[in-house]
Amino acid sequence: MRRSIASGFAALGAAVCLVSACGGGSSPTALGDASTLDVGLPEYDGSADVSSGDEGSNPEASTVDATMDATADALPPPDAAETSTPPTLLTLVGVDDGNTPRAGAYVSGKWTVSAIGSDVYSPVGGGVAILSASDALASLRGNANTSLETATYGGTWSKLSLPGPTGVSYVGPPVATATGAALLYQSGVGAYTLYAARYSSATKTWTTTSESLGVQGDNETVPWLVETSSGELALYATTSGNYASVSQSAGTWAAQELIPGATAPQAGLGSQPSIAGVRRAGTNDVVAAWVTGGASLGKASITTGVWSAGAWTVAGAALATDVANSQERPFAMAALPDGRVALAYVSTAAVKLALYDGTSWGPPSTVPGPATSLARVPVAVAPGIDGSAVIELAYLDANRHPQHTRLTSEMPVTWSAAQAIDSADAYDAIDLASGP
Repeated sequence: MRRSIASGFAALGAAVCLVSACGGGSSPTALGDASTLDVGLPEYDGSADVSSGDEGSNPEASTVDATMDATADALPPPDAAETSTPPTLLTLVGVDDGNTPRAGAYVSGKWTVSAIGSDVYSPVGGGVAILSASDALASLRGNANTSLETATYGGTWSKLSLPGPTGVSYVGPPVATATGAALLYQSGVGAYTLYAARYSSATKTWTTTSESLGVQGDNETVPWLVETSSGELALYATTSGNYASVSQSAGTWAAQELIPGATAPQAGLGSQPSIAGVRRAGTNDVVAAWVTGGASLGKASITTGVWSAGAWTVAGAALATDVANSQERPFAMAALPDGRVALAYVSTAAVKLALYDGTSWGPPSTVPGPATSLARVPVAVAPGIDGSAVIELAYLDANRHPQHTRLTSEMPVTWSAAQAIDSADAYDAIDLASGP
């Protein structure tokens, strides 16, 4: 039975407390139920936490409570997100270091990957989205033709086609919408204007009319689109070196809004600018993360913020300061069905994972596995499928081969052994999606 990752850290914190003789019973400083990562969040499978730091204030049943502080809490009923059907389809799109695009699907515990084209431009974004239980959509940018290229999945992957537009410099990943999918792209000419492209699931076609957001990108940062309950939120970096957002409601894009205190590093001088975001399940809050410059040329930092009711709240301190700085986007994010947000990033030594519970981020923990490569987009993350995992995580290993590991239990914290997605080809970028 899966448990919360906070509770796993809680048990570890209690063990450290006992060894260091910091007192019996509950400890308000231990990483237990009193921690912000675990604030009363019911588990995805409706299970109870096993947690040692309980002060008796959180409504959780705990077998450790009975022996540690003689407190047994009642389990709250699961919410709608927990009782919903977990995702069933897991897909991947990637680009190898020869600019060959590849896509795959995880079926019955095995990966099948094939080339879906011959030549795309890997450093400029793209990705994959799940539209239905049997329908996925991949987007990339053509290398020679500078056109938006897309492929679809319906049991097998199609080859990339050219729906337009052309003259595209950067392409964001697709996002599932009520009618199909949408993505952001940046014009490769003129003032680097940002546009939205829309895909219809009903007609299997793209709208080719340019839908301008009325703002300009920096021609360095892949733009990111998040669907909200009332419209959409675009995330990007400006020509003046700031991170910014612009919201859309009822088909109208509002004015640009700078994210407070969020300055993008200058590309090529240490860190690379990048930003991404997801909407928390069951809320209209968008959680975003972006790269800022590090204290030295060897490291960068990731800072996070929350967009809620049209306003930004930015964390007072960086989530991570040990981020490898030579990549196009060294981190990935996913919204979990229980309302949490997962963020995986590549540090200077390993892959790390942090979870946001709607109040604060838990401390990043190391994902077991070999050292990763310094590919442009080296890590991807998605919600677990079939109820058999909490998180699906893919990364490029030291040979740039994509590997897949699964967080199958949060108490104790258990990752599956890494499984090769493609052991023959070296990749430069990967993206992962699960759904619907």
